[in-house]
Amino acid sequence: MNTRRNGYFAEGLSAMPDLARRILNWIIVGIILLMSGAVMSVVVLLPIAFSMGFVSAGLSIYGLVICKPFERMWYVLELLCSAPWILAFFCNLILVGS
Repeated sequence: MNTRRNGYFAEGLSAMPDLARRILNWIIVGIILLMSGAVMSVVVLLPIAFSMGFVSAGLSIYGLVICKPFERMWYVLELLCSAPWILAFFCNLILVGS
């Protein structure tokens, strides 16, 4: 049996199992949707980034001032977790402005 003629090399996607082909199709569709997501980022991600980032950071800073030293560790962790949302907010502002 010649694997180059009858295997994955010759037939490409038609030789793949059905589930693998479906997964590959969904990955391709997902990449296309992500690439066309610039408009959606303005509509969806900007409010999410604003609310998640700044509200969480504000509560964390408030907790750092009010709480006991042992509890402050959790607020520092929450502040670090809110940093990507704040970064996403400013990245979206740059995208909107350009």
